[in-house]
Amino acid sequence: MTNEREAPVDRSISRRTIIRNAAAVGAAAWTAPVIVDSLASPAAAGSATGCYRVEFVRSTSSGCGTFARNSPAGNGAGCFNPSTWNNLPDYPGTVSLTPSLPPGGPCLYTLEISGSSGCVIDSRSTARQDQANKCSPGTLADGCHTMFFSPGFTPDRFKILIGCGGTVCTGGAPCPPSP
Repeated sequence: MTNEREAPVDRSISRRTIIRNAAAVGAAAWTAPVIVDSLASPAAAGSATGCYRVEFVRSTSSGCGTFARNSPAGNGAGCFNPSTWNNLPDYPGTVSLTPSLPPGGPCLYTLEISGSSGCVIDSRSTARQDQANKCSPGTLADGCHTMFFSPGFTPDRFKILIGCGGTVCTGGAPCPPSP
């Protein structure tokens, strides 16, 4: 029987390993706030619950007009009962409004929100012509994620209600089931 001795194991950590591990920990510390911040961003609207409002205001009047999203600072229900519109927060997600002029037809306005947002457009959303004090409702489509407006006039603004997380806005009705 031979008497072999095992070679001693170096259990010390090299300077290079310490720097590499510190860099990995530092990178994790820097990315954590970005992840938390992204949950509060508009991309996280899918986690929103409650009733929100969105307003688009006409920015040009040629053709069917162009519209810019407005963050309604004050109240003023316009086409709504004030308790339905006033004091609602601005919707945190993305909403698009696309005007078009079909051949021989009046202007058509298409409003869309993401189907994966967990939110739906309230059927009482309207197009409004301020000076004539006219309001025109839209027509819901695509599981209440799209609304079409063809009011026969060029609106000055669109006032949109959006319910998220299964919430039905005050006085509203749930989104009708798809056929």
